[in-house]
Amino acid sequence: MRRCLFPLLLLCLPLPALAEAVTNVYVCAHPDDCVLFMNPDLYDDAKEATDNTAIIYLTSGDAGEPFRADKSSYPFTRELASKNTTDWMRDSNQPEPVAVEKNETITLNGHAIARASYDNVASYFLRLPDGNMYGGGFERYDFQSLLKLHQGEIKKLSSIDGKNTYAGWQDLVNTLGAIVAHESKATKRTHVHLADTNTEENVGDHSDHIVAATAMLDALSDRTEHADDAGRCYTLFKHIGYAIADMETNLDYGELENKSGSFAALTAIQQSMSGKHNWDEAHTRYLARNYLKIESMPKGCAVGE
Repeated sequence: MRRCLFPLLLLCLPLPALAEAVTNVYVCAHPDDCVLFMNPDLYDDAKEATDNTAIIYLTSGDAGEPFRADKSSYPFTRELASKNTTDWMRDSNQPEPVAVEKNETITLNGHAIARASYDNVASYFLRLPDGNMYGGGFERYDFQSLLKLHQGEIKKLSSIDGKNTYAGWQDLVNTLGAIVAHESKATKRTHVHLADTNTEENVGDHSDHIVAATAMLDALSDRTEHADDAGRCYTLFKHIGYAIADMETNLDYGELENKSGSFAALTAIQQSMSGKHNWDEAHTRYLARNYLKIESMPKGCAVGE
């Protein structure tokens, strides 16, 4: 698959072939973000039987709608659609389903987090409130947002299901680090896909996208100083978000087919449950593009190792 290095002459180069298993971590601010902005990377990783893939959804993308654990709840149907879509990705090149989905609550860093797993693909749902485009939040959830937590405007951030409260930015960062550690323990290499936090390149992106990525970068920085991570090199895939809509189309036919199929599955599943979907020009304009740059943490360690 092609990896696009942005903005280095918009050059697209393949990564070296890797024999050892890898843990792939995707940081999604909202339930459709990784399908729209980190795909077809997600599709290719999810269907790979030898690798471990973990997808972390920080907010519910609730748009201020109420959360209930039933199909009448917009944010809950978005959650169901996202995990059913990655189940479909895992099965996409198989003659029949490879597993049965397992849903559980896992406690990491003192927080009880919803985790769904399907074979070697796991989804984590922190169910934090949607911050709205510029981080102002929504009235239903007391205008809380990731941005306000990061800037210290609020001292805590509560999940919309009422099950967790993060006591400050570092608590959230530590929780993300605990998820990465839990998922990476069986492999030596970890690839992390997240939004590019350089807003001069990733222009006009959603505040949740940028702050979710910032939280993960802080978590990885802390992990590199942890004894358990001695010698580990994190390969960072920093993706451009909303701005790709105005960039040159850069996916080939097969990549476009896989990315479009993934988003079609996501929207169809959501519509079947809630009657709502996001298959519209505001979202489909992202399908023919995927721009990113590749870095490493700590800086200087070998990309891909």
